[in-house]
Amino acid sequence: MLILIAGITGNMGQALLRAAVSQGHRVRGLSRSADKLSPDLRASLEGFVCLSTYYDIPAIEKAVAGVDAVISANANVPGLTLEGQLILLRAAERAGVKRYVATSWNADWTKIPLGKHESYDEFIMFKRHLDLSNLSSGVTIEPIYIFTGILAEFAFRAPSDMTEVPEIPWWNPTSGTAVYYGDGKCRWQWTTFADAAAYTIDIVTSKNAESGGIYSVLSDAGDVFYMAQVWKEVTGKDIKLIPAGEVEGLREFAMAGRKAHPLSQWKKYIGPFYWLNQIEGDWIQDEDTLYTSEKVVPTKLKDFFEMHKDWYAKF
Repeated sequence: MLILIAGITGNMGQALLRAAVSQGHRVRGLSRSADKLSPDLRASLEGFVCLSTYYDIPAIEKAVAGVDAVISANANVPGLTLEGQLILLRAAERAGVKRYVATSWNADWTKIPLGKHESYDEFIMFKRHLDLSNLSSGVTIEPIYIFTGILAEFAFRAPSDMTEVPEIPWWNPTSGTAVYYGDGKCRWQWTTFADAAAYTIDIVTSKNAESGGIYSVLSDAGDVFYMAQVWKEVTGKDIKLIPAGEVEGLREFAMAGRKAHPLSQWKKYIGPFYWLNQIEGDWIQDEDTLYTSEKVVPTKLKDFFEMHKDWYAKF
């Protein structure tokens, strides 16, 4: 298949490119510039289309022409997640594309209401709008949404060029500490970029992809004590577990931050809500119904730490 990846120069976009090529597909890229791609990744592309803004419709229509599937891998930027993605999806519909993966790869926000977690509001509004709308053309894409829990490179501070990192300072290899609230038995769920990308390509190229749907995938899961145990096994070093207080104190802190800032400044206060919503189980994925594939072997935490052992060794 020929797959268009919008936002191909980001970490997820590049992981998707590698996964698609490894699974035997051709890839076209869409982004503002190809400069972030290494020479070998650029050489693996069928083509690359530059766009000036997310509403550069001529560039978007050029990009979607003739492709079999579209994956929106753009960063969660206000406006881009909702407006930009609607423009991309409508262009894909006009081009006759029927396979579309919506920007997701996060906690399962279908389980929470609008306003519960501001950084997910545009995702919720995008899906809700599509659920309500009916194009006069009669051609409607049924998007695919893929939930991964937190991305492992975020959670464990592994090497990444991401500029937007959720404020979850639970794991700090520099100081050898991990922070937790309550009894620390909250079960966290995570997926590596590579695993998320491999699952995505497998799903969007499957025979059921045109029907859309919600998919949950994970690399691994566990509480902070499990993380510390695996860290010790791999590095030989201890992680000092620091209790930060009770969950009610976290809730009060989170709510105070929300009250102190206007909605447009949600990035200044959203961090504690990642903790709070996970601890309270608001978006926990059902691990008994995860999507599996013969093409993907989930990266367990021990393997993840081993992969980045040289980088972690400097701490």
